[in-house]
Amino acid sequence: CQWISGKVYIMAKKITRKDIAQKAGTSVSVVSRALNRSGYVKEEKRQKILQIARELNYIPDSVTMELQEQKTKQIIFLCNDIRNPFYIQMYQGMLDAAKDLNYRIVLDGNMELSNIRNVLTDGIIFSNQIAAAQYLDTYGKNYDIPVVCASYADIVDVKKSITMVEIDMFKAVEIALDYLWNMGHRKIAYATPHDPIYSSRGNAYMNWLRDKGIEPEKYMLKVPFSNEQEDSHLDFRILGRLAAYEYVRSNNNASAILAFNDEYAYGIMYGLMEMKISVPDDVSIMGMDGTYTRQYMSKKLTTVSLFPEKQGALCVQNLVNIIEKKSHKYITRITPKIIEGDTVYHKK
Repeated sequence: CQWISGKVYIMAKKITRKDIAQKAGTSVSVVSRALNRSGYVKEEKRQKILQIARELNYIPDSVTMELQEQKTKQIIFLCNDIRNPFYIQMYQGMLDAAKDLNYRIVLDGNMELSNIRNVLTDGIIFSNQIAAAQYLDTYGKNYDIPVVCASYADIVDVKKSITMVEIDMFKAVEIALDYLWNMGHRKIAYATPHDPIYSSRGNAYMNWLRDKGIEPEKYMLKVPFSNEQEDSHLDFRILGRLAAYEYVRSNNNASAILAFNDEYAYGIMYGLMEMKISVPDDVSIMGMDGTYTRQYMSKKLTTVSLFPEKQGALCVQNLVNIIEKKSHKYITRITPKIIEGDTVYHKK
């Protein structure tokens, strides 16, 4: 009850999903999936739940039930690293897939999770698992917009709360190191801007070397972001150039360097060139990503392709299946592959 201008008004009880579940004779999770279009529910049961929601005058936090039923044919790709060629290629794969499915992709480079409730969209694609985890922390898994995220086996656990298209980065690092080892390299450095303990790539590198009886700390070339650089999304090539100088300073005698990604590898190559160190004659360089930029380099980078366009297309296809209430996999995996170039030599 509420007292207003001398009169007592009886306030209506706020209807919750629990109320709907009780009347429908089902669980709250089933009601959430039906309202969110975020998982499989038999169409007959879903329509019953929607009807009960209307009868009880259930109002979601963001939009009305009628608005939820409308389709915008628009999907948002949330990505705050649009300078990275990897994400540009991923976006291109999304555009191609969306065109075939009669959807439209909107790229949002600001990653403002706080504004999601104010956006009309049929679904959201996150550029990585960390962003998806932040979304879950902000809104919870039962928010009423279907979502999919690109995943790289990051040290972040979102379990099956969000559908993922995952590249096995542990496998990517393993095949890169196996390749370098088979090319005769026994001292392999790893160049990264991130703390390896909290990175799937860094963990994979350390585990692989330890399995060989090698302590990885000696060969770790870590040139971290400063707070200002992290905020400005500093070009990986600048950090790679600094890593080249760290390689010379460390004097670890590594004959090959595996870089965090292709852009970082290019920066290392520039730095080494400034110091008159030849690639691959003096030291071999290998990247990870397999982006289109390698075709414009005087020496094509040897790298591990993560198939970004394929990942983008699969993100769209899975999300559209969720939106249109079709069956889909919670985890779709992509297998990385070596692309040989001119930056690794066979050390006999």
